[in-house]
Amino acid sequence: MPAAPVPADLPRLLVRTGRAVARARRPDDPGLSPTARAVLVLVDVHGPCAHRDLAVALDVAPATVTAVVDGLERRGHVTRVRDERDRRVVRVALTATGRARLADEPPADRLPQPSPAEAEVVRRYLVSVLVALGDGRGVEGPV
Repeated sequence: MPAAPVPADLPRLLVRTGRAVARARRPDDPGLSPTARAVLVLVDVHGPCAHRDLAVALDVAPATVTAVVDGLERRGHVTRVRDERDRRVVRVALTATGRARLADEPPADRLPQPSPAEAEVVRRYLVSVLVALGDGRGVEGPV
């Protein structure tokens, strides 16, 4: 039996879904990008982080981290502090405002939960999209 054709609107739905998920996480603050959220989470989980470490963890250029941290600092979500052991290193630290911002995130349970089989199919598809676009770095597991 031949495979069913892929719906023509699948790529558009993929992009639209990604945008909708990002908006739903904080509809009243569209200026907080997924990268900015990721910086807040990393600093919350790991404590003050060097720009270089954030860039590696996020798989983005250091200049991107600088721009994101600049915006977060302007909003009062993070501060830059000198490393006590190596004064050349500047670390990004979460403020009380940033911690409150993270606590205000809507719960992920608003999204429908796929079955394990559905989740694996979706995951394989998303990984294959990333690989096809040359952005499969850091993606673990089979495609």
